[in-house]
Amino acid sequence: MAPEFCRLFYPAESSDELKIPNRFVSELENPLSRVCRIENEFGSVASVYFETGGDGHHFKYGWFHCARDNALRQGDFLMFNYEGNGLFAMRRYWARTRFPPFDLAEALDYYPSEEEPDHNPPSKESPSEGPSAST
Repeated sequence: MAPEFCRLFYPAESSDELKIPNRFVSELENPLSRVCRIENEFGSVASVYFETGGDGHHFKYGWFHCARDNALRQGDFLMFNYEGNGLFAMRRYWARTRFPPFDLAEALDYYPSEEEPDHNPPSKESPSEGPSAST
């Protein structure tokens, strides 16, 4: 079984970098490379830099773009499976339903109704424009 860890996404804490559990890193057979790749369930891949500092291990440079391109929202549950050679498979589960999106278009076009606010700051883009997906 591939090593894995999970995180809840909160923009105030996780927009610019994502903390990786110390235990996860310590249990890997080989150290992580400085440049890692995160592949979402639709095959899009983002490059992120892995850094270790005084406060632990993080995905830093590139994480902001990964979070934005995957339209991560407050409270989304993220599961990371380490496939080896710096590659992580990321599964996203929506905050409200805990179900994954059916497809990339649904993930990018999802806008909560007024009854289910996402607690994210308002976007400068209109809902019809939406964020662009990168591969």
